[in-house]
Amino acid sequence: VYIAGDNVQGSFETTVPQYGKVTSHMIADSAYTYSWSSMNNQGYKFPKMKTSGTTPSNAGMSGSQSFDMNQNYGYNCKGWTKDPSFFVPPANITFKSY
Repeated sequence: VYIAGDNVQGSFETTVPQYGKVTSHMIADSAYTYSWSSMNNQGYKFPKMKTSGTTPSNAGMSGSQSFDMNQNYGYNCKGWTKDPSFFVPPANITFKSY
C-alpha cells in the first residue's frame, strides 16, 4: 500500500479456489476510488466516500471469511517519495462508474 496526501494505492494477492492466484488493485484519490483485479479487464469506479469519523463494522460482510482482528499480521512501513504514476488507473482496464 502506498499513501501520499489524499492518494492511496494498494495491490493484494489471494488464492481463489478453482481459479488460482488473483491480484486485486485499488487506487483512491480525492474524488474517486478505482478497483480491479487480474481476473478480467473491467474494473469499478466509485465516488470517494465521505468519512464520518466512525469505524465501519463487519456487519455487511458475506461469505465464510472476514478480517480477524485477533490474528497477528505483519507489515513494514518505509518512507518514500511520491511517484504520481502510482495513482493513475491503468489504461487497459475499462472502469464502470457507480
